[in-house]
Amino acid sequence: MRNRFHLRRMLSLTLAMVMLAVLWVSPAMAAETTVDETDVVDIVLSDDRITVDGEAASKDSKSPVYVGGEIIYYHDQDTYESGNPYGEGTEDEKHSEEEAALHTAVTITKEGTYRISGKLSYGQIVVDLGEDRRTDPSAVVNLILDGADINCTIAPAVIFYNVYESDQAWIAYDNGETEEYTASATQDTTDAGANVILADGSVNNISGSHVARIYKDNDQKKKKYKYDGAFYSVQSMNVNGEKLGTGVLNLTADNEGMDTEMHLTINGGKINIQSQDDGINTNEDGVSVTTINGGSLHVVAGLGSEGDGIDSNGYLVINGGTVISLAKPQSDSGLDSDNGSYINGGYVVATGSTMDWAESDSKQVTMNLQFASSQNAEEAIIVTDLEGKVVFAYDPEKDESSGENYRGYQGAVISSPEFQVGQSYNIYVGGDVNGKEVDGLYDVSTVTGFSKEATKQQYTGTDVGMGGPGGERPEIPDDSQRPALPEDGQRPELPDGEAPGNGEMPDGERPELPDDSQRPALPPDGEMPGANGESSTGQASTVFYMTDKVNAFSGVSDFKASSMFTDVAADAWYADDITNVVKNGWMNGMSSTTFGPNMNLTRGMMATILYRMADSPDVTGDAAFSDVSSDKYYAKAVAWAAKQGIVEGYNDGTFRPNDNMTRGMMVTVLYRMAGSPDITADSGFPDVTSTKYYASATAWAVKQGIVNGYPDGTFKPDTNITRAQTAAILSRNTAN
Repeated sequence: MRNRFHLRRMLSLTLAMVMLAVLWVSPAMAAETTVDETDVVDIVLSDDRITVDGEAASKDSKSPVYVGGEIIYYHDQDTYESGNPYGEGTEDEKHSEEEAALHTAVTITKEGTYRISGKLSYGQIVVDLGEDRRTDPSAVVNLILDGADINCTIAPAVIFYNVYESDQAWIAYDNGETEEYTASATQDTTDAGANVILADGSVNNISGSHVARIYKDNDQKKKKYKYDGAFYSVQSMNVNGEKLGTGVLNLTADNEGMDTEMHLTINGGKINIQSQDDGINTNEDGVSVTTINGGSLHVVAGLGSEGDGIDSNGYLVINGGTVISLAKPQSDSGLDSDNGSYINGGYVVATGSTMDWAESDSKQVTMNLQFASSQNAEEAIIVTDLEGKVVFAYDPEKDESSGENYRGYQGAVISSPEFQVGQSYNIYVGGDVNGKEVDGLYDVSTVTGFSKEATKQQYTGTDVGMGGPGGERPEIPDDSQRPALPEDGQRPELPDGEAPGNGEMPDGERPELPDDSQRPALPPDGEMPGANGESSTGQASTVFYMTDKVNAFSGVSDFKASSMFTDVAADAWYADDITNVVKNGWMNGMSSTTFGPNMNLTRGMMATILYRMADSPDVTGDAAFSDVSSDKYYAKAVAWAAKQGIVEGYNDGTFRPNDNMTRGMMVTVLYRMAGSPDITADSGFPDVTSTKYYASATAWAVKQGIVNGYPDGTFKPDTNITRAQTAAILSRNTAN
């Protein structure tokens, strides 16, 4: 065998060149496999009688299928009879002869297609065509798992020893026939001799053990055997589904789950792995490639002391399908590879502690998220566009494949075909998603929204090495430490004024806001959350902007207004209220670093905020106001609010969207949005008489605890309302 040190030296000379030259043309994606039934050998398992094509299985080792062969396992011993050390197994990895005697080996020695069904309580499926067949392209075995239930407590439950190796370049190099081997991420395993097919409609339950390192009987401590996975192949292996792709493989492992010593390609079917260590491991250093082209792969790894979700000692390439990979929360990664992990398609959720991040030249937009603290294992990850439309959602609590084995995490890799370069997104953690899901991953075309318990996230950096506290600031002081202002932060007394007509005329003119041609193309309410969501001053941002195919965000944590906006101090009376309205998506900042708490709120802004609070419903037709054109940011909101009877225009047919909102207007629109409930009491304010348009609304708002008066006992209904006051009133309104 080629010296492994020499291999690493040669690889170091070639890997850099290969990485520059890799073309992401995935191998043939055999999402479905069709088998000629006339050539299939049926093996039916049973604890009493194993049959082959209806006849009792042979015990002759020269037969294509026979029972009674040897199972390689770690014996209950420390040394050979010679006195040489036996191996590296712990006491828990040793097995007695009595335990081994319970097991039956079913060995396949001839190429062909074999359908396996039935139950074997203690046993192993072995495929071994002979070591000389590794270079023979005809040495191909297809195992169709069709309702197989196999348990092995001493070794892998299924193992391929000797079949054709599709990577003949490696065989030649390893045998010393060539001087160099060029590792590549595009490994085509179509011709591999080890093939597993999951029959449509079948559920296959495989539970296996492993074999700790056993030495050769000498004093050199050289490896003789070592099989770490419950489902194992020495050569490259393919896993396929049939036409419908509905076959299921449930794999339970006391160590690693599905392993190969060379390459592994998953093309179809549904694979659920629960393992004490790595879920999948392809283990030739610098060489092995794990490729996922289709199907559904669900890994819950690290149920023991450690374990990555998917671990490739070479490359990891995801071209399609669904991949949910949950690693040991304290120490390991959902995706781990030595040469690089590439996400080119499909849906991916990979969580763990530290992450082996997707490489920058992946072909599908991916987010690498490093959280400031450990996340609750049961809480959903939700991604929306800036208009609130859900584009991605995964809820571990709905994940039937994971069962009760929730995985906390601090790092997450998420990828979806819905993500686009140049687009901005919000991320939420927690809450319940309304829509259809399969194993916790939602079909976003069916999602109608999510609950308010979901918490908007922010980040503080775009380098996964940054981490940090996620923009944490001091605790907001209680009311005893705040300025002596009313609870909604109303401003000092200003002269009263009465509005004509329907009472919606404010008492002061506000300069026109820039038209849309002067605004960035982002969801507005007169607010501008920043072109790329990242503050040049290092402030936190809730806008996750996709600058490229792979995007890293660090210091991810629950949103706090004081960590994002330079004009919102942590001890400001309105800090919590601004946090609340921003995380709920009702208001944004005036820029990526400012909220504008003391700026007056305009009528256009208010309509937009109310529209967002109603989850931005579809609107048909334009607003019937001469000064609200369809290209304005507030056009849909004003049209919706007018149709709902929440806002009205002026007698001259205008809406005046850039005029300021007053306190009287604010309580009026909230009152109308609540359905204008009957109210018998008056407000108790001397400047709110019963003839005023806002009289009932003010009385209702006082009763609901939404607003308070000034120290002089007045309400000042015609005073302009600021953005901070708006945030406070909206927070109280929803709370009450």
